[in-house]
Amino acid sequence: MGICLWCSRALALAALAGALAAAAPPAAAGPQGLAGRAFPATGAIDDFGNRKGRLPPNWYGSEGLRGYHIHQGQVRVTRGGPIYWRLQSFGADQEAYMTLVALDPNATSHGLLLKVQRHNWRRGAILVTYDAAAQQVAILSFTPERREPAVLARFAQTLAAGDVLGARALADGEVRAYVNGVLVGTADAGPVFAHVGGRLGVWFAGASRAAFDDFGGGTVEADSGGENSG
Repeated sequence: MGICLWCSRALALAALAGALAAAAPPAAAGPQGLAGRAFPATGAIDDFGNRKGRLPPNWYGSEGLRGYHIHQGQVRVTRGGPIYWRLQSFGADQEAYMTLVALDPNATSHGLLLKVQRHNWRRGAILVTYDAAAQQVAILSFTPERREPAVLARFAQTLAAGDVLGARALADGEVRAYVNGVLVGTADAGPVFAHVGGRLGVWFAGASRAAFDDFGGGTVEADSGGENSG
């Protein structure tokens, strides 16, 4: 791995960890009265089957691709980093989710990326992540204008192995975080993420003992039922 790429990854992880550590106190979980669609409203994208070894070509990301490997049909995290689903971009109302097979108790990010712009989080992205060290779900945004990620909200949550972390980014800029299909909090990502689509992906940081499976998501279409809130 080239020095520049290593530095880029190190700086990205440091910025992410620093932003989470310096963020405001967590907001109250479980906002009520939010109309919406049942979560998830889309199907699985990759269940990783019986494959083993490196991630398949359906995934890409020079900073993170070598930070994951498949073992017994699950993705094990080594170095982690941002990776993206290659096959398609999704609409302005989109969602993503994954099963957290194993958690790293010291990790700052077991995260989902949404609305990734131009194949790179630095050009714009939303991250909904579980910070196991702080026992919080956080919503962050990355924009080209900011050198550091903006922490939009945090919610006190304690996840366990087998829980499903989910996220939905809407066309009006609202972002919703879910655990096991239950809404735990929302944030406003602002006009830069309104009426735009983008790629989906994952980002684990400092999570060498983590693993995930059953990555899903896509464009959310017409209403398909009420939304649960915890």
